[in-house]
Amino acid sequence: MIYLVITPFFPLPGHWWGGYVFDQVYAIIKSGIFDKVVVLRNMSIGNSFDYNCNGIDVYGLPTLSMPSNIFTGNGIQKRINNYFLKKKLRNLGLDLSQISYVHLHTFNNSLYASFFKSRGCTTLLQHHDLNPYGINFGKFADRKWSINFVGRKSVENFADIDCHLCISEACRDNLIKFPTIREGEVYRSYISKLSNYKGPRPIIQNTYILYNGVDTHIFKQAAKLKKDPIFTVGCIAGFTEIKNQITLIKAIEHIVAHGDKDIKLKFIGTGPLQSLCLDYIQQRGLGNYIVVEKGRNHEELPEFYHSIDLFCLPSFFEGFGCVFTEAYACGVPFITCRYQGVEALIPDDLKDKFLLDDPFNYIHLAQLIADYKSKRHEFYLLKDYDISILINEYCKWLLASYPKN
Repeated sequence: MIYLVITPFFPLPGHWWGGYVFDQVYAIIKSGIFDKVVVLRNMSIGNSFDYNCNGIDVYGLPTLSMPSNIFTGNGIQKRINNYFLKKKLRNLGLDLSQISYVHLHTFNNSLYASFFKSRGCTTLLQHHDLNPYGINFGKFADRKWSINFVGRKSVENFADIDCHLCISEACRDNLIKFPTIREGEVYRSYISKLSNYKGPRPIIQNTYILYNGVDTHIFKQAAKLKKDPIFTVGCIAGFTEIKNQITLIKAIEHIVAHGDKDIKLKFIGTGPLQSLCLDYIQQRGLGNYIVVEKGRNHEELPEFYHSIDLFCLPSFFEGFGCVFTEAYACGVPFITCRYQGVEALIPDDLKDKFLLDDPFNYIHLAQLIADYKSKRHEFYLLKDYDISILINEYCKWLLASYPKN
């Protein structure tokens, strides 16, 4: 009984991007439920290679990706990618009759679903963000023809998916309700695209909520408390529009301007809006209170979490956010925005203390930070975050729901 994973997200030699999928695959292997777990990683045609990642064999799958998501899912792309898929399976000596479950990641890989479905495999498609149909990605994403082409192809391919794995209830809402706008959505770019979609609605056969888990062997509370006497807020994320770091910077500025100088903000991240944020920090004279650190390796991140008192990321188009549960596993509470994926884990009695109603209201965010700084409210989550527990429950559910002989 083979469990096959096809994903664009997996660490490459020298680069740990996609580490959460590594953790997931490692937990599936560790469950011992399947005879074999095989990982195919999408790579560009002519530049694919096989490698070993911390004990897991990873096989490069030559994949034609459409530049800037233009006409993704078209017939030529589908035929080419299925050709390379079948060739790779033959080279690996994989018998399709032994492949019980195929775990695809992201809408791009849904074009493989019909091939596997016709061979009797159970097809699973995991969505990692609030854009499950792919309409919000690419240079031409604002054009109606692009929205409708990509959206229609995703809807077509999703018909061959037995079960969609969603990283949160918010992610599932955007999957099932498409193109209806879900409650609390504020991302105008995405809202406008939903309004311009005129194609058929999707047929979703089944869904399963599979939260992004945490490897608790790496992310755990420190034996010693942080030594820095200054209250420290931390944030890890790429500097982009939806991560919304500028609102956090303005919140710290507001706190300092109102007399509380005993505070510090530490960032880890790079991205297109980093220079804008750095310029704002410099122009407003906040260099003594806000610093941007260099990136760290995955296994070094717990040290960062252990050095802060509060984690804060006011992102507003967040499917889940591994950083939130990583911080919590390290003993650090977090503040984020309402209507994002991780809200499902936060009890109702804590939402007014740790969730921001308006992602752009830096004054309210400053109040939440200052309130926690002075009162240190107890913080806890409602659901499991240990990836081993989450994956074991998922695997048992999978076998019970889609049994194989």
